[in-house]
Amino acid sequence: MVGLRACRGRSRFSLPGAWRPIVGIDAFELPIFEVDVTPWVGLLTDGQMHTFQFRVVGFDTFAEDNVGPVGENWWVSGSLFVWLDDDEVVAEDFKSEVTAPSFEFRPVIGTAISEDGTATNTSLYFSLTANRSLSISSTITRRNETRDVTWIQSLSFSNIQNMTDSAFNQSLAMVTSGSHSGSGSGIVSRYTYPLNLFSAYDVASSGATTNPGSVFCMVDRSKLTEGISTLSFLTGISIGLESLKTRQNVTSNYHWNRTIVEGTKGLDTMEGEVWLSYSGAAASQVRITAYHRYAKERNDVILLDEQDWEQIPVPSTVPLPVIEGEPVVHYP
Repeated sequence: MVGLRACRGRSRFSLPGAWRPIVGIDAFELPIFEVDVTPWVGLLTDGQMHTFQFRVVGFDTFAEDNVGPVGENWWVSGSLFVWLDDDEVVAEDFKSEVTAPSFEFRPVIGTAISEDGTATNTSLYFSLTANRSLSISSTITRRNETRDVTWIQSLSFSNIQNMTDSAFNQSLAMVTSGSHSGSGSGIVSRYTYPLNLFSAYDVASSGATTNPGSVFCMVDRSKLTEGISTLSFLTGISIGLESLKTRQNVTSNYHWNRTIVEGTKGLDTMEGEVWLSYSGAAASQVRITAYHRYAKERNDVILLDEQDWEQIPVPSTVPLPVIEGEPVVHYP
């Protein structure tokens, strides 16, 4: 059995209320992505050198197949775990079915014509969807026993953004979801990451650096996972399905003095809530099978912090309400 795990860094957006006094989702626990590479054993045991690689790529209209690198701000590290066996293992009938990533990109640009005939871009709306799937399989024979091993993955992505008033008003609705399964546990792991944002900037006429302006922000996002870690399963730490549901909802209004991050004392307001609910199958009596935590904050002060060894309902992330001055975004 061979397993490959990867951990990556994550970029953040500038909304202080989403990071203090309650940190954002995954702030102190970067997600681990696992691939069971057992179906590749037939290729790995050919006596040649092999390289494992994780890359963060994205939509690029100038790249081949519209797939290109995403800057240098994504740091990825990997670990390879190998379970050795004294018996001879023969792998054959390797099959690879990979669907090339498919993209659909629809941009709409709004313009205004001045009295002298000059055209100026005033708004930008675009939607981007992407999908990809793959299936790797082979047949392994050990001790005269033959079995099929597979690794299956499916990913989808949707991003809708709307910018008006020369990009001073911005809306975003994004969903990343996927699933994977391997022969080791036979469990299908699923994950969904919905993210909705809205921001509206009010810049004073004399300039943001000399006269305080403001930015109103709304953030609603979740992390929803259900499945099992391959490494935890093979080492006996977990024996069944694990479920994690989290949600963060923050509304803030910040004024700036010299920078947006610094803020202005006495003028800034912020409210936020965070939900977390976990359940899992324990491999021993000392393992945790359920846990929850709920916290509420206002203006950098924690108003409520509850936790217990049981699950709680976690409200779903929903499209943000329409407010005055917000552009209309059509959610999928």
